[in-house]
Amino acid sequence: MDVLQHAAHGAVVTGGGITAAQSLFSRRLNPPSSLALALGSFVGVFRLLEGAGRKLSTGNRQRSPSASQAAAIASAVALTLLEAERKTIVVSYAVVEATLILVRNLTTLADVKYIDIPAGALAAGPLIDSWIYQSDAIATSQLAALDSFCQLPPKVLRRMRDEIPSGKLVSRCDVFHRGRSCVQFHRDYFIKGMKFAIRLYVPIYAVSVLAPKYKRWIWGPRPAFAPLVARYLRTCCCLTMLYQIPLGFSCLSPSDRHRATVKMAGVLTTLAFLAEHEKRRGSVMKAVGVYSTGAVAARLVAALGVPPKAVKLGQLLLLSVAVAMIFQRTTPDSSRMTQMLYGYSDQPTSTGDDALAAKR
Repeated sequence: MDVLQHAAHGAVVTGGGITAAQSLFSRRLNPPSSLALALGSFVGVFRLLEGAGRKLSTGNRQRSPSASQAAAIASAVALTLLEAERKTIVVSYAVVEATLILVRNLTTLADVKYIDIPAGALAAGPLIDSWIYQSDAIATSQLAALDSFCQLPPKVLRRMRDEIPSGKLVSRCDVFHRGRSCVQFHRDYFIKGMKFAIRLYVPIYAVSVLAPKYKRWIWGPRPAFAPLVARYLRTCCCLTMLYQIPLGFSCLSPSDRHRATVKMAGVLTTLAFLAEHEKRRGSVMKAVGVYSTGAVAARLVAALGVPPKAVKLGQLLLLSVAVAMIFQRTTPDSSRMTQMLYGYSDQPTSTGDDALAAKR
């Protein structure tokens, strides 16, 4: 009964919390969304299976289902509650995360110097090509984000997707900056992109960088401010360069082979990752890899004519295997997030006697 209550509590708190947050953002009371139901069910099913297995192994000395098995089953249940578009995003993220774990465990590629450059090209190249030539392969929410980040007017984006794939294009410069010179366009674009990135990353940095060290900011010793500003500006520059580098190559390249130019521009986008701070570079590349994985998968499904039932089954299998790999070495104390998922900690709580002994 304790296990069931623990699982139900986690499911209700997770699903209810997401529903409350979504209602707050929309400023009206909303019923639970598919995302809230999916995440709530994931937490509930995971806690139920993991807790029951742990209790069984303790009482009967039998081998309990591992956390990875519980997570695999819970993820399959959660996936069935998501709408189709979110399924692609979730599966892509899990596949990218599991692939990185395999690379770290089975190879020494992570230790290779400048591995960021080919890895970035592998992540960004297919995404730029899909963004221009087959934007329908990108999930609607992801496409909206890509279009928003690039800061090009909607009419330019429509012209880009209409004229470049048509093969009848005379000048790419005429598509992206009609009536303006290349120098003028790129100068204005960099300023506009940096202004947008500076506004975008203020709340992100406040939550991820400033909030965890709030005690030091209040009572001291305060962290050095200059390195933080430099890191912030590098992040803003990276986002701007993710688009400015391929646009710049488009202007510089004299070739009228537009598809080849787009592919090469996508590969060169990897240089933008070098502008990002080393500690954040992997996270940015992972995000781009998730976008790219989903787009490439959608293009393959369309090209091969895979039936919808096979796609759903493949997503279930991929997600279950990937999540099982991700949770292979996960413990309740691996991170704050996993501790919230498990709902308990393996670390022993110190008693008064322990505290006195430690002081002695």
